[in-house]
Amino acid sequence: MPAMTLRMPEKLQARLRAYADYHCLPVNAVVRLALLNYLDYQETRLPRKPALQPVSASPPESEQLARARVPPPAGKHRVNDPCHCGSGRKYKRCHKGEDERREARL
Repeated sequence: MPAMTLRMPEKLQARLRAYADYHCLPVNAVVRLALLNYLDYQETRLPRKPALQPVSASPPESEQLARARVPPPAGKHRVNDPCHCGSGRKYKRCHKGEDERREARL
């Protein structure tokens, strides 16, 4: 197996050596165990990506409905409400600027 060199801050190296010495383990074993534990944690924490689906010619119904939505009249949206486009983002992070520019043009 080829050797691998890890660069890390000196403080972290010192903590790693102290931990390895305290537990009577080689530094490489501590790094290996930490990495394996981290990868196991990531696998259980993150959802699995779904398998690729074939792409249909027409957009999904939810996209068609989102496109058909009309923005509410001015003053009806509070900035922390979900955006009217259906993206799930806050209004202030999604369409607020666009709506303000549209109103300014009118």
